[in-house]
Amino acid sequence: FFEIPAVVFLIVWFIGQLMDGAISLAASDLGSNAVGVAFWAHIGGFTAGLLTARLFSKNRPVRLSP
Repeated sequence: FFEIPAVVFLIVWFIGQLMDGAISLAASDLGSNAVGVAFWAHIGGFTAGLLTARLFSKNRPVRLSP
């Protein structure tokens, strides 16, 4: 066992999801019934989380109304 930074793990995981999603799409084009919805749901959820993370960040700038 060894330690790796969380960012490295997330990047590897995200790339794995992209590859598996692409493979499932290619397989479905070849007549397979494998759809791979879960891979694309993970990718969409991860992306949405990245985009909305700033909304919940404690370090965001405070805007004072004039």
